[in-house]
Amino acid sequence: MPRSPLNMRHALPRALRALALAACALVAATGLGQDARPFSDADIDAIDLAGRGNPAGAVEQINARLAAGGITPGQQLTLHALRGIFLVDAGQSAAAAKVANELEAQPTPEAQGAALLVRSQIEAQNGSLARGIALADQAAAALKDSGNLRLQFRVAMTRGWELTELGQFPLALERYGEAIQLAEQIKNPALALRAHNSRGSVLAQAGETKRAMHELDTALAIANRLKDPTALTVTWTSRAVVASFTNDLAEQLQASERASEYARKTDSATLIATTELNLGDVYLRTKRYPEALATSLRAVDIARKVGDESTAAIALANAGQAEIRMGRLASGKAKIEKALESSQRMKARTQLATLLGEYATALEAAGDYQAALDAFHRERSLNEELFSEGQKRALLEIESRYQSERKQTEIDLLNQKNALQASELRNRALQQRVWLLAAALLLCGLVAIGLLYRRVRSANRQLEQSNELLKVRSERDPLTQLLNRRAFLDTQTPGELFTGALFLLDIDHFKRINDVHGHAAGDAVIVEVAQRLRTATRDSDRVMRWGGEEFLIATTPMPQAQADRMATRVLQAIGGAPIPIPGGELVVRASLGYIVFPLAGSTGLTAERGINLADLALYAAKNQGRNRACGIVSLAAASGEAVGEIERNFETACHDGRVTLRYIEGCASDTAPPRLP
Repeated sequence: MPRSPLNMRHALPRALRALALAACALVAATGLGQDARPFSDADIDAIDLAGRGNPAGAVEQINARLAAGGITPGQQLTLHALRGIFLVDAGQSAAAAKVANELEAQPTPEAQGAALLVRSQIEAQNGSLARGIALADQAAAALKDSGNLRLQFRVAMTRGWELTELGQFPLALERYGEAIQLAEQIKNPALALRAHNSRGSVLAQAGETKRAMHELDTALAIANRLKDPTALTVTWTSRAVVASFTNDLAEQLQASERASEYARKTDSATLIATTELNLGDVYLRTKRYPEALATSLRAVDIARKVGDESTAAIALANAGQAEIRMGRLASGKAKIEKALESSQRMKARTQLATLLGEYATALEAAGDYQAALDAFHRERSLNEELFSEGQKRALLEIESRYQSERKQTEIDLLNQKNALQASELRNRALQQRVWLLAAALLLCGLVAIGLLYRRVRSANRQLEQSNELLKVRSERDPLTQLLNRRAFLDTQTPGELFTGALFLLDIDHFKRINDVHGHAAGDAVIVEVAQRLRTATRDSDRVMRWGGEEFLIATTPMPQAQADRMATRVLQAIGGAPIPIPGGELVVRASLGYIVFPLAGSTGLTAERGINLADLALYAAKNQGRNRACGIVSLAAASGEAVGEIERNFETACHDGRVTLRYIEGCASDTAPPRLP
């Protein structure tokens, strides 16, 4: 699991975490250490860029510089803005808000723009990216004519980063293009390097790897001219990440080794820990397990010395995976469990979910299927919590927007009433006009109140429409347009017994499809499998994307024989013909677990328990070699406690006859249909 230590506020996707280095810890080309000359704008650039890797230290340096004096008003304003930004990076949003208040107290447009920039960073830190972008846009407008190119550069970089986080890649590319132009006007190659790296990051995320590499070629040329180890570290790390998008492991390994080599020439322990972590991850992917173990353990030691618990946890997990792959299960599992405990303690739940998924994959490869199943279940449970919290956050943002609009409407109404009262007081001194003027003002007030009332009603309708739209979107998978997990669970009453049949399907070796053919091919496979499942099922059947490469089919009651035929039909629909992908075709197979309710030999079961049993049947199908279906025909369990005991010890229950399974083989070739037992 690669990692970037210098921009911790928001996690990037796995392949791009290292690329966040391009926004961080470069030393300005004009450099520090020239104590004989006056304080200059180049010193501000050095504080800014170096402070991206150590925000708390940058705040101390800025405070000392402000206390020493000897700086221009423009430099003082820029340093205050940087102080606010680095306080946000250091997790001190309240202190950053005070800096924004101090800036807002100054009457100049430049100070207002700096305050808006700090507030944009605060909003983004708190997860409100849309609000952060709106504030950054206002900051850009306020600073447009200020002449402070360095503040304009920082605003452009902030806008580009926030748009990237929202997935608005074309707009992000425009903002980073503006940043490159500003850096060239300032004539600061270190800033230009930072902007080119960021632009390369966006192009890589958008899938345009050739254009991304062109940007990085430009960045590398700048870094070679600077001859700065940190700049070279950043650029080689970026090239390694772009190589990961094309699955060029040889290029990725070479670039990672160069990045690690240059990092060791810097005085940044954080940078060294990061490049060692990333190099260990590449060794892991290329199956050089002893080197992956040694490199990851070095990263752990360095990260712990600098207090970077997050990087230490990821590196320790990588070391554990290497040991598991080397056959040292006990030692490897112990290391990964410590890494999981550390992530749990830091409340880094997205990191925790990623580590759990990698842990499960390593255990499955080592043949420890029960432990792998436990890890998969822990990952699934955590991802469900994160999904639920994401939905709540979206609802709160909509409610906050509505409350803001309603408050503004109330303010407008109050202003209208105040104007009406003032007019009435003035009219008392003008007795001859009093009735006419009062009537006119009253009429205007009534019209205004009527218009404002209509606005409130319109806002209420928009909120209702937004809630309905959010509900529809939350119940549909955006890629396949199938129902999702939430849509099914919301229809189930807690404790209610389920009648019908459940089919839980998983695409075989889907990770390998993504790794070998790319994520575009993976998405094409997901969409085609969804379409084939619609074709293979009835109109009354509910077909859902359960998560990742898993699909769930819930049907009305049917006999066991009909369920067997349906399982056969589903396997044939998926594996009977190759699936077209970008650049060719791909033969895809799937594993299936299914169960019919009411189930012979057991009491009634809820949908939740039924899905757990179907999941265990799916796991049994995979354990038998994949490309097959496994159905639970009967279950010797007269109580809920007995069912729970079977779930915990499923393999034992199968061996001693408490569970009866039926296997259906999948397609033996592109055209051969599956066989019923």
